[in-house]
Amino acid sequence: MDPSTLEKAMGLRIYETGIDGIGGRVRTFTEDFIVEETLIDGESASVDSTASAVGGKRNFLLCILIKSGCDTFSALRQLSQTLRISPKRISVGGLKDARALTAQHITLRHVELDQVARVDSPRIRIVPLNFVDQPITANMILGNYFAIRIRGIELSPNEVSNRISSIIDAIESMGGLVNFYGHQRFGTLRPVSHVVGRYIVKRQFEDAVVEYVTKLSLTDTSEAELAKKEFLETRDAKKSLTYYPKDLIYERIMLEYLARRSNDYVGALNRLPLRLRRLLVNAYQSFIFNEHLSERLMRKLPLNSPCEGDYIVNLDANGLPEGNPTMFDGRDLEHVEKSIREGRSALALPVVGYDSQLSGGVQGEIEQTILDREGVRPRDFYIGPLHDASSSGKYRLVAVGAKEFDMSFHGHTVNGKTDLTTRFFLPRASYATILLREIMKPRDIVKAGF
Repeated sequence: MDPSTLEKAMGLRIYETGIDGIGGRVRTFTEDFIVEETLIDGESASVDSTASAVGGKRNFLLCILIKSGCDTFSALRQLSQTLRISPKRISVGGLKDARALTAQHITLRHVELDQVARVDSPRIRIVPLNFVDQPITANMILGNYFAIRIRGIELSPNEVSNRISSIIDAIESMGGLVNFYGHQRFGTLRPVSHVVGRYIVKRQFEDAVVEYVTKLSLTDTSEAELAKKEFLETRDAKKSLTYYPKDLIYERIMLEYLARRSNDYVGALNRLPLRLRRLLVNAYQSFIFNEHLSERLMRKLPLNSPCEGDYIVNLDANGLPEGNPTMFDGRDLEHVEKSIREGRSALALPVVGYDSQLSGGVQGEIEQTILDREGVRPRDFYIGPLHDASSSGKYRLVAVGAKEFDMSFHGHTVNGKTDLTTRFFLPRASYATILLREIMKPRDIVKAGF
């Protein structure tokens, strides 16, 4: 069960379990993939949320953003235009899947209720909750509930149930779901984010712009393909703009800048929204993390027991990391393993940034080897010409718990194939597609809807 070539390009080189998957396809319809965010204080966002009376008056209006079939950047862009406010006045705790029906919390700074009532779109809906004193941040998010329908499975319900149960049991016995960054971090239909990020980190800014502007997508129209070919061959931004489709928003933003200031590729990148500039660098960090974690699995190093030089981080009552990690020195192994079993601590790897310290021991050797192969150093992630896209790095758990897992069958379709819906909860910054790839083991992630 070899992961596809496309997954390997994302650093996903291995499955956690060797158990056969069930196949099938997700995202046949947008509502087949539902994501609903929960905050640490217990506040939950639902795709069925409705407005209630909002009283008081403070600086920030907490709302639920419900979007369907669009990415978070596009939703926020549309929202800022409709409300006629700067994007800087809109805060989100995290990004949600584009090809999905999602509900998440946002805060709007200095926005009145009657302004929110203007938002009337088939793809986004705003439900005001109450006024609060501070903007939402990633640290306020507990995690997400998922309800995902898998269609067209060429197995009986009994076979499906048995395989999924075996996979879930195996994941739990290994210490949890391996915490790879998921496919949407890179783009399944157009896996370009981490490639552009690599060019940025290496200060190859022209290559970064050209890659972003000309990389083909599996959904590109013939018009888009011709436009991208035109710029790739001529580098004539002004002429290319006459061909570029209007929906290629960020490509056009950079081309419009280059049409005025030819060869200023740093300036073109700086025209992108700050969130997007940071995402591109973060995507490259995510690729490197996936490579580090894949190699750990390929060497059969454990997810729930430290090797000397591994980082260990304490977990709070919600199972989320708290405080700074410590490096395991090889002593008191039994005590550390007990703490991990009881959910009080967990293993972590560095997400490499300019302030990062690599792991020690075997894991540290893995990390250094991959960085050498990539030709980058931690300090390269401070990017002077694009300083606000720089990243200091952080630490990320190697495995997380998939909680409240459940499945329900929809019987057989007319062609004799099985459909089911899986429901589960994952902590923030973890990806449902990573659990799905273990369950489904898709031969072709594009056809499988990833």
